[in-house]
Amino acid sequence: MTFISFPSEIPVEIIRPPQDVFEPPGSDIVFEVELNKDRVEVKWMRNNMIIVQGDKYQMISEGKIHRLQVCEIRPRDQGEYRIVAKDKDARAKLELAGKSSLSDSSYKFLQFFFT
Repeated sequence: MTFISFPSEIPVEIIRPPQDVFEPPGSDIVFEVELNKDRVEVKWMRNNMIIVQGDKYQMISEGKIHRLQVCEIRPRDQGEYRIVAKDKDARAKLELAGKSSLSDSSYKFLQFFFT
C-alpha cells in the first residue's frame, strides 16, 4: 500500500499586530495588521462585537496587509479592537486624546518651576 503525502498548509501567523491608537476626537484612524499569507479571510471586532463595513468602518485587504479604518472617532468608539484570522487573533486599544487643561505657557512655567 502506498501513501501519498500532501504538503500541509502553512498555518496563519500574525507578523505585525495592530498598535494601540491615542488620537483626538474627530480623527480618522487606521489599525493595520500583516499576516504571513495572502488571501486570508479576517474578521474585525470591537469589544467582542463583529464590525460591519459602512460609513463608520472601512475594511481593506491587500495581499498580506489588512486594515480597519475608523472614521471620525468619538468617545463611543473607544475600546478594544481585535482582528481574527483563522485561529489567530491580535488586539489593540483605541483611546481618545483629550486636550490638556493647561495652556502651553502655563505648562512650561510649571515645568520650569518644579524641575
